[in-house]
Amino acid sequence: MNVESSSVSARHYIWGICGFFFAAIRRWFVLVLVAPLATAAVSYAITFTLVKPAYIGSATIQCGKVAGTPIQTAQFMIDRIRSPMFKNSVLRTLHLDTGKEQAGDLMYQSLAARAMVPKAPVPDAIEVSAQGYDREEMTAMLQAIPDLLGQQQADLIEAGIDSLKTKLAQNEANLVRLNAARKALMDTFARSVWGNNADSVESTASQLQLQMIGEADQEIGQANQERIDLNEDVGPQRTFAARMLGDVFVTPVPVFPRCLYTAGLVWTGVFMLCAFFAVATAPTRREGARIDASEL
Repeated sequence: MNVESSSVSARHYIWGICGFFFAAIRRWFVLVLVAPLATAAVSYAITFTLVKPAYIGSATIQCGKVAGTPIQTAQFMIDRIRSPMFKNSVLRTLHLDTGKEQAGDLMYQSLAARAMVPKAPVPDAIEVSAQGYDREEMTAMLQAIPDLLGQQQADLIEAGIDSLKTKLAQNEANLVRLNAARKALMDTFARSVWGNNADSVESTASQLQLQMIGEADQEIGQANQERIDLNEDVGPQRTFAARMLGDVFVTPVPVFPRCLYTAGLVWTGVFMLCAFFAVATAPTRREGARIDASEL
């Protein structure tokens, strides 16, 4: 005897699975409802009570320069800030290496630096960030970093300034020499013109003297422009140690711990465990006609 197997549509199949799932949940409804809520509430209370709130701070630091040229590369400064020696020096500056081990450890572990994006307004700057339990300590820590970097760059800056001052002294001496040479040319030209007659101004010698005076004026102009450039190079706009751009930013509210986020994760995990338990322990039934073996 042929048995015609009845096909089950996908819709009925999905409804059957959903019905089985909801029936299993209904059987353990109190467990599925109470257990996730209770564990989430306990997790929120523990996180809020025991975990200290932490803040994130950041600052932008510009590399030191001499005559507009960076003393060190941004990557060199990043590697220095990440070094354990530099981190310890920051903590010693703020007196966080003793008596506040927990706060110091968090700042030590979280202190990081990265290069700015290539299209940043100041491409030779780096961004420094860290976490801490106190907003004032965070601000003081980030403000101390450019000062420590500047102290390490002091010798390079001093050598650069000395070199610029030497060039300025040479420029001043060159200007004195050029002005004296021009004055001598002017005196010679005046004597050659007024000592003879007016036609001598058109002579070959006079024209040569005028050409030499013009060249001297050009050299003096170039020397004056070089002096202006050197003075600008020595000035604070183009020669400076590592410095902070803008103010330190510290989040006004704690970013850690995220109590609600943690409680939500705990609720989700416990709910999934309870749902799995309810489905795994649900009784199964086979309904429908049974075909007797004698009828086959």
